[in-house]
Amino acid sequence: MAHVFSTYRWLLGLGFCLALLTAAGCAHRAETSAELGHLPSHYQGTLPCSDCAGIDYSLWLSADHVYVLREHYRSDQPVGDVIETGRWRVREAVNQLRLTPSDTDARFTSLWRIDGRHGLTALDEHGQPIDSGAHYTLKRAADPVKRHLAGPRWMLVDAPDRPGASPAFIRFDHKTRRVTGSTGCNRLMAHYQRKDDQLHIAQAATTRRACPEQADTEQALDEALRRTRHFETLGRFLLLYGADSDPSPLAVFSAA
Repeated sequence: MAHVFSTYRWLLGLGFCLALLTAAGCAHRAETSAELGHLPSHYQGTLPCSDCAGIDYSLWLSADHVYVLREHYRSDQPVGDVIETGRWRVREAVNQLRLTPSDTDARFTSLWRIDGRHGLTALDEHGQPIDSGAHYTLKRAADPVKRHLAGPRWMLVDAPDRPGASPAFIRFDHKTRRVTGSTGCNRLMAHYQRKDDQLHIAQAATTRRACPEQADTEQALDEALRRTRHFETLGRFLLLYGADSDPSPLAVFSAA
């Protein structure tokens, strides 16, 4: 994975850690960015919206350059939150944070000026300040709480909304090494194996209730669980990834 520090700085840091002969010192440096400060980090703010009262932004940055962005639209009409995941990097020369969604290419990268270690300000597509008189700033909030894989009920994000349908979710049990949950229609159960951030989930067994309107969600959830090889928790989110180099998560869940 890409690192914020240059190779030169990384070698200096490695030498420093070896000199101290403590793994804790190395781990601490690996979770700190010269520009952003301690990682993971969390930013919040309300940005202008042309057809609503504003968009509430919540941005989480992990130490290994993954981000999750949640956008909540303030509107009289109910609008579901937009969840975006991708990779972040810092351009040190211009003090700029770049967010590239994992399911698109670099053309859709959003640019932010790093305001010290306390906030971010949105820039236009050319990296210039947005001249509109409105505020485009996110303030750094309290560092995100580290959630464990086992315990929370993880609700599937971006599942199709079906009238009367139950939400799809999974839950991990550390003692039994079982995954239980629901596809939104059928109950599911599987065994899992975990080592650090590596995660393997066996083929899930489900009940046989017929729900044609939930078929797409069931198929997508089953495939994501079966292909999962590692995971990451960031803020209130759980991201499942496959074995290949595709930066796009197989599935995204939010803690209930």
